[in-house]
Amino acid sequence: MNAAVATNPDRRSRVSRTFTRQRVVVPISSSSQPNNDPRKQFRRTLQSSSPSRLSHEQVSDRLHRVLVSINRSLLQYASQCAPWTPVGEAGRLALIRSLAATQQESIQQLCDLLIERRDTIDWGAFPVEYTSYNFVSLDFLWPKIISDQTPLERLIEAVRDELRHETQVTPVLDDVVERERGVLAELTTNHPVETSLVSFAHRSSDRDFTPLRQAIGEHLSAV
Repeated sequence: MNAAVATNPDRRSRVSRTFTRQRVVVPISSSSQPNNDPRKQFRRTLQSSSPSRLSHEQVSDRLHRVLVSINRSLLQYASQCAPWTPVGEAGRLALIRSLAATQQESIQQLCDLLIERRDTIDWGAFPVEYTSYNFVSLDFLWPKIISDQTPLERLIEAVRDELRHETQVTPVLDDVVERERGVLAELTTNHPVETSLVSFAHRSSDRDFTPLRQAIGEHLSAV
């Protein structure tokens, strides 16, 4: 060290401060650090692409919503309340009961799934307004069953799509959706008014459409 600096404490202090001020410390930010670890990149990709999973309780709540909607549907009620049916139309009542039995298969499958998941089963209750259908004809009740079945099918499809990542649940809901589609198709194809109109049209001559007009009028007044 210079002798003048060594013998002069004040000058040595000034030189030290000068060198100290010249030091520049540049921190390295995390963004500037290389990040080429493929395992971390894969983990970030998986986390960003994987959907948010529902809790056990949320999945059970949606399964119970489907179960109650089917178990307390108007089709199930119609199969139990025995609506009035003409003697020649007994086959229609048998079809209603057969379609209700098809729904019971879905109900049993959902119950088995809930039991496997260790959930308590909630059967629900029929709506109070269904009691007004105890003494009506099947022809009157049929379009209302179709109107009740249509949103039921949409509900099940929506729940199935929401739970599509639940591997335990998806196969069951796929089966339920297919059954409900078949039930709705059978109800629509065998609509008593529609088949009656076709029957009247075949029996009517080219000039006499009075029976057909009467059937249409009765249908419109019933709706």
